[in-house]
Amino acid sequence: MTLDDCGHVSGQVSSVLDVEDVIRGAYVLEVSSPGEDRVLRTRAHLEAHCGQRVRVRLARLLEGRRRVTGTLRALEGDELVLDVESEVLRVPMNAVEQVRLAPQP
Repeated sequence: MTLDDCGHVSGQVSSVLDVEDVIRGAYVLEVSSPGEDRVLRTRAHLEAHCGQRVRVRLARLLEGRRRVTGTLRALEGDELVLDVESEVLRVPMNAVEQVRLAPQP
């Protein structure tokens, strides 16, 4: 979703709200996108973004790493399966602190 898309949606929704008089008095409507580096919070979020690059912050060291960037290949059981620098890394979900979408190289 681009900035232009947000502006378009804002104009359309604002017009409907004004006509329907849903909100009494003055209001400010803000339309935004979660952005490229959005946090993936749920299993459904993760599954929807398989095949995309992610940044994983770990709650504890895993193979000497606290941060990992790679392609999310799958969720298998309670593990993230990542392609990291031509190798497959399996990350237990209980070791994950946060997962974000990563910019494409």
